[in-house]
Amino acid sequence: MQPVKLISIATTVPPRAIEQRDAAAAAHHCFGTRYSDFKRLARVFESSGIRRRYAVRPLEWYLEPLGWPERNAAYLEGACQLFVDAATKALRDAGITAAEVDTVVTISSTGIATPSLDARVASRIGFRADVERVPVFGLGCAGGVSGFSIASRLAQSRPGTFVLRSRSNSAPWLSGSTN
Repeated sequence: MQPVKLISIATTVPPRAIEQRDAAAAAHHCFGTRYSDFKRLARVFESSGIRRRYAVRPLEWYLEPLGWPERNAAYLEGACQLFVDAATKALRDAGITAAEVDTVVTISSTGIATPSLDARVASRIGFRADVERVPVFGLGCAGGVSGFSIASRLAQSRPGTFVLRSRSNSAPWLSGSTN
């Protein structure tokens, strides 16, 4: 078995901070009268340990009566920018260029992107035209761990390659295997 090592990790967050108490108040406003069990379920806002969340739009925007097209467009814009920012940091910290990346594993469960996020930003970042792309959708929070597993196995099976793993709402990381 070829050893695989983690070369760098980079993080970024969406531009707008939302305090947990404000998110709880907004959820109560939107759902408090619609669900009889809301009060019991809403305790998660206090017990989760989360104090601040980050979003691509101001909290008020999420309370507007917008449809799927508008909401997914916001996701695409925000997720693509986060992908570029975090991947660029990870590559810089690893001391390699995007053109040296052989495979990109992208995990996303927030919105739907067809073409995938990695395909949308490939030219902005500088990936080669032949970079292998592995978009994974629909795994929720478990997608992060699954992405690590997939990227690690790909790097291990291809000695001397670099695999960039990115997850919307999470940190991209870069791994490589030795020859």
